[in-house]
Parts: sequence; structure tokens; C-alpha cells
Amino acid sequence: MTDPFILSLVERDSPLWRRLMGYYEARLKRLRIENDADKTPEATAKQRGRIEEVKLMMALNNDQPIIDPDKTDQF
Repeated sequence: MTDPFILSLVERDSPLWRRLMGYYEARLKRLRIENDADKTPEATAKQRGRIEEVKLMMALNNDQPIIDPDKTDQF
């Protein structure tokens, strides 16, 4: 198992990271608006996948490690 990816406080306080977070916040808003449009089930599923990926990237701003729900240890 690999170590969780966690950004340090210094990394999260950098100008680049703050700029990226602003970009992701704006992108999430756009994706949610587009998701409300009338689309096929397949297009809606793709849009929701994009939203989840953006939310996953934004979660790097938290103190908690990112845990991929699709990856579970099974013994």
C-alpha cells in the first residue's frame, strides 16, 4: 500500500495552490451548472465523473489524507 498524498501547510499556503483552488472552485461551479442541463444519462454520468474528480483535487486542501473509495484492502 502506498502512503497517502498529503500536502504540507506550506504547500497549501503557496500562491500557486491558492490559484489552483480558485480555478477548481470556478470549474466546479461551471460543471454543476452544466450538469443541470438536459442531457442523456451517459452525458450526465460523464459530467458527474468530472465533478467527482474536481472534488477529489479540492480535497487535497484538507488535513485528512485522500482515501480512494474504489481502493479497499481485502484479505
